[in-house]
Amino acid sequence: MVIDGPVKGNIEMETHNFTLGPDGRVEGEIRARNISISGKMKGNIKTPGKIEITEQAVFQGDILAKSIAVENGAFFKGSVKLITEPPQKIFSTEKPTAKKAEA
Repeated sequence: MVIDGPVKGNIEMETHNFTLGPDGRVEGEIRARNISISGKMKGNIKTPGKIEITEQAVFQGDILAKSIAVENGAFFKGSVKLITEPPQKIFSTEKPTAKKAEA
């Protein structure tokens, strides 16, 4: 979905991508799979994927995402919390079994 106009309120489309175009303005929270911001936004973003803030963007708010990219020239005021995957088990948690020595 692409928004290129004013929106006041929350946008929830967690299984789809969302783009705020250069002429778009949002006041509210956005939840989507991947998000690209090129317009003006005041509010929070939550995504299990990637957030991209382009050079035309003016963004004020907090971000919760797996990854983030902020282009040179973009305005960003807020905080970022990255979602991290739990580390894979490198070592086994099982206790080693003792082997009997054969004579």
